[in-house]
Amino acid sequence: TIPAGVLPGTGSADVKKPQVRPKGKMGGSAFLSSANVGLRVLIDKFKQELSNRGAHGFIGLQRKFRIMDDDGSKSLNMAEFKKGMKEMNINMSDSELRVLFDHFDVDRSATIDFEEFIQGVRD
Repeated sequence: TIPAGVLPGTGSADVKKPQVRPKGKMGGSAFLSSANVGLRVLIDKFKQELSNRGAHGFIGLQRKFRIMDDDGSKSLNMAEFKKGMKEMNINMSDSELRVLFDHFDVDRSATIDFEEFIQGVRD
């Protein structure tokens, strides 16, 4: 009889398993986790600031979004987003604002529509 897993003429049944190497400090998941933690901190800060300024629930968020939408386009460009944040006294650096804006701008259109805004706040 032939042992299971061995075909005639192929040798032994020893099967080598692929080696899995752990990720380094900058490799893969360690770096992404660090970036995700930073983003989570910014989102939490943003949500807390909105709440402190009366944006409670869907209607409150909708009101804040409309206030920030200076040109009435139903979307926010980076200038409107930055100005709105400044007017609400939400103090973030330019790089933090860019990270937050990019998080909201899911379709990479360089604008944030209301759906993207709501989804970004819910994340």
